[in-house]
Amino acid sequence: MAKWFGKCQPPTPPIFRSFASRKYLKLFRFGYIIVLRLVFLTSCLQVFLIGKVSAQENHDYTQYFDAAYYLKKGFKEYIERDFDSVEWCIDQINPVFEQSFPDSSLYYRIELLKAGLLARQSQPAQAIDKLYPALGYFEQHNDSIFIARTLVTLGVANYYLNRRTMARTFLQQSLPYKRVLSLKEITRIYQDIGSINLEEAIQDNDDSLIVEAADNYRKAIKLYRQQNNLNEQALATSLLAECYFQLHKKEKAVSKIDEAISLATTSGNNSQQGFALIKKANFLAAAGREIQALKILQQAKNILNKERDKSTYLYALREEKSILEKLNRYKEANQIGNDIIALNAQMYKARFADKVTEMDAKYKLVSKENEIARQKANLARESLKVKQRNFYLVLLLLLLLLIAIVGIGLYKKQKFEQQKLIEENRLKDEIARKTIENKLQEERLRIARDLHDNIGAQLTFIISSIDNAKYIINSNDTKLTERFSHISDFARNAMTQLRGTIWVLNKPEISIRDLENRILNFIEKAKISDMQVAFKYKINNTNNYKLTMNQGISIFRILQEAVSNAIKHASASSIVLSVFEKREQVIFSLIDNGHGFLIEEVTLGEGLKNMKERAKSIDANLEIISSPEKGTQLILGIPVSLMRKIRQMTN
Repeated sequence: MAKWFGKCQPPTPPIFRSFASRKYLKLFRFGYIIVLRLVFLTSCLQVFLIGKVSAQENHDYTQYFDAAYYLKKGFKEYIERDFDSVEWCIDQINPVFEQSFPDSSLYYRIELLKAGLLARQSQPAQAIDKLYPALGYFEQHNDSIFIARTLVTLGVANYYLNRRTMARTFLQQSLPYKRVLSLKEITRIYQDIGSINLEEAIQDNDDSLIVEAADNYRKAIKLYRQQNNLNEQALATSLLAECYFQLHKKEKAVSKIDEAISLATTSGNNSQQGFALIKKANFLAAAGREIQALKILQQAKNILNKERDKSTYLYALREEKSILEKLNRYKEANQIGNDIIALNAQMYKARFADKVTEMDAKYKLVSKENEIARQKANLARESLKVKQRNFYLVLLLLLLLLIAIVGIGLYKKQKFEQQKLIEENRLKDEIARKTIENKLQEERLRIARDLHDNIGAQLTFIISSIDNAKYIINSNDTKLTERFSHISDFARNAMTQLRGTIWVLNKPEISIRDLENRILNFIEKAKISDMQVAFKYKINNTNNYKLTMNQGISIFRILQEAVSNAIKHASASSIVLSVFEKREQVIFSLIDNGHGFLIEEVTLGEGLKNMKERAKSIDANLEIISSPEKGTQLILGIPVSLMRKIRQMTN
């Protein structure tokens, strides 16, 4: 079928028959094939949707998404240690896997959640049976966050099996993954490692483990402080106080337990406050202050009795009995022992009653779930009708989408052709410009050759003839000799200017370096002609910018005129030429120590007017600064942007 769709050709519509060779015929045929394929795919989609919806009464796929929701909620409640809510979430997830839904990732995550609950419900062995396969799956798929959570749960399960060394190992293996865990999970890992170390240290009398435990508790306290979790901070501080007590740092232990009491009081956690008071009483009794310890225990019992925290109250009674026996007050100790027995019996009855209540709640929950299942079946049937109506709407949207795609394709093709036409015209203009430039360059070279071969040769002949005539005529005629000398100098100057013109005509563009060398050559010749003037020049490392022929000759003529004015009119004895780059300009600066003048009072001569006109013609900035007897400074600035444009065009 797909092969047929790929090769079929639609009939040419009447509108195209007279001009079937036009460029849009192929696009029409392409659109026709797309329409056929979309109709075929939408038909398949309808069959698929109808089949799926029809099967929802037996296999409701919406439960899968419910399972993912309850799984996420279950892990959140597990981190908060609300294990009743975790168990409820697992009960909501189980129906999905009773239908054997094939999703390994979801399956092993639920197994991890179930294992965590089993470990907390005193079934650590069953928890471990679930955890090892889950760990293997998560490691195979490099699922970092669930690798870490599985390792933590293995640590908890092994702790409840009294395998403290293995428990600590698993918890420590989870620490490299702490970047993916929540702050609360990381804090509890440190606290659990500290508790395991403390228990083993007390059992084995190993001070090094107590030191490690204290270090882990300090880390946990720091993180609890960041979370502003005063309840857990109070517990961790109490356990840190126990570490100091075991290390025989009794004063520090009492100080820390007072801090724990203060934290518990501030947070309003009466149970934690009572626990910390019991610890303090234990420390005081060990220090020989039994009477004070009994008073603190009485205070703790009052708080726990109001709070109805029977397990911690039982802990207080046992500590009180131990202290009374130490004081040889056996009668009172015996009475406390009777209270302990009575409280244990009362707690057992309460647990039994809670179990009965829990079973009743589960029965009601199952009934409610059956009702929800019936409602879902009804909703599925209604959903089938809605989806059948929506199918035609989907088909219409697909057709509209096809029309939009074809329209966009036509628009883009037309735009592409316009761009192509614009590019072709640009290339033609560029070729024409290059052709004109080449012809201009050829014409310049021809003019330069003619100037050199004809006018240059004639000027050379004139200069040579004048020099010869000076020797032939009578040298006593001073006026005639001076006249010949002026004519010779004029001819030589004309020859120099002609060479400069030929130098410019020979090049379509002139670099800054070429211009600098030409100016230096001119200065060297000026030195020879007038030995009384001291020339200096400072040329910094300017970029090798490109100048047009007009720019190059204009700059050269301006500086040439400025040097001539300084020598002839200002009677300067020192001339300094500087070339440097500043503020996006290449600056040509000429400073002399001549007579100077007031610019406002001087009528501009042809030389100064020509300098200004030349600067204006090339968009350069010309500034002349002068004052009587202080010399003159000429500053000519060429914007770098002009030269950059020329360089880019050349490249």
